[in-house]
Amino acid sequence: MTYLTWSQFIQALLPRLKLWFLTFLIVCLCAGSIQPVLAADMHVASMDFATGTPVTTKAFLHRDMTSSVETVAVATEVATTTQAVKVLKTYSIDVTAYTSTIEECDADPFITADGSTVADGIIAANFLPFKTKVRFPELFGDKVFEVHDRMNKRYWLRADVWMVKKTDMRKFGIHRKVTIEVVEWGDNGTQWAERVKNKKVESAAS
Repeated sequence: MTYLTWSQFIQALLPRLKLWFLTFLIVCLCAGSIQPVLAADMHVASMDFATGTPVTTKAFLHRDMTSSVETVAVATEVATTTQAVKVLKTYSIDVTAYTSTIEECDADPFITADGSTVADGIIAANFLPFKTKVRFPELFGDKVFEVHDRMNKRYWLRADVWMVKKTDMRKFGIHRKVTIEVVEWGDNGTQWAERVKNKKVESAAS
């Protein structure tokens, strides 16, 4: 059996020590450049189509390198900013309500004076052009109504809000000296030509 001297043993071990040292050094450098905890903060802009409200999603990515556990936490921030509406003119008027009945309207109570079909948000007014958009901030906040109907010609500075139920109409009653805001002027156009065209198409099809 051949025995190595201390110098021979060290010379034989030195290359392996160098390799181990270089490996250890590389591992340390990599560990130093990668933090034990990584965090990413990002904002994703989107739109809530149900309300029309812009939505900002803030996502935080947290990674624990020591345990290789990754968790994701998402917080949604809904922007409450509303688009400013320019008020073009204001009036002080009386406001009433009406429903689609023959005694209140005519023989075809579900068709308005401009040829539209009644729907929520329609009002009757004689002093404003058809398709004019207005608000009643004291009564309905920021809700926008559109002029598609007319009242009895004896009423001028008055608006009639269309409602589905007579009980709601009676409960609404009459509101005096209410502020009405015009936010968009209408072109006074009607739907009668389109309605006649559609009837001709239906008649031809039948």
